[in-house]
Amino acid sequence: IFVGWNLVEVIRPFLMVILFSVVVSSVTYPIYEYFSKVFKKKDRLASLVTCLVVIFAILIPLLIFLLILARQAVDLYVMTNDFIGKIDFNTILSWQPGNFFYDILGDYRNQIHDLVRENAQNLTQSLADLAKYISTYAASISAKVLTSLGITLFNLFLVFFTLYFLYKDGDKLVKKLMLVSPIPLK
Repeated sequence: IFVGWNLVEVIRPFLMVILFSVVVSSVTYPIYEYFSKVFKKKDRLASLVTCLVVIFAILIPLLIFLLILARQAVDLYVMTNDFIGKIDFNTILSWQPGNFFYDILGDYRNQIHDLVRENAQNLTQSLADLAKYISTYAASISAKVLTSLGITLFNLFLVFFTLYFLYKDGDKLVKKLMLVSPIPLK
């Protein structure tokens, strides 16, 4: 029981990847059978070619999508920092026609003007803090995307490795599982 529990704990981080590989291999198994016939029952070669076909047909577009997403996250961070660097908070808080806040307040301009004048320093600091928070948030999102890209590449390798052996030895594995299964064979 102890060894079994530890085995489960070792496999747990990879369980979803293995289950994904099982699903993909069961769906694409006819492709493997076709290549097995073409290569005259050379299971290793048929398994390798089928894995390459599956990787190029299904997983490479996913990887390209993730690379584009990572690049856009970096661009978002750079764009946010550039935008924040160009903001003049004194212009934003100036109280004159043409200013966004001045124009949208309408009849409440004079009441708000006194409040803005009294708290100009606090408002400037608050806007600077908000801009800093947005920049930091964009940087953390970019870091998460780039980190998940490395994990995705590792999982892609694991999928390839698992698929290879599922194609090559999948029928033997299914037969052994059916022997120990409580479900009756028909």
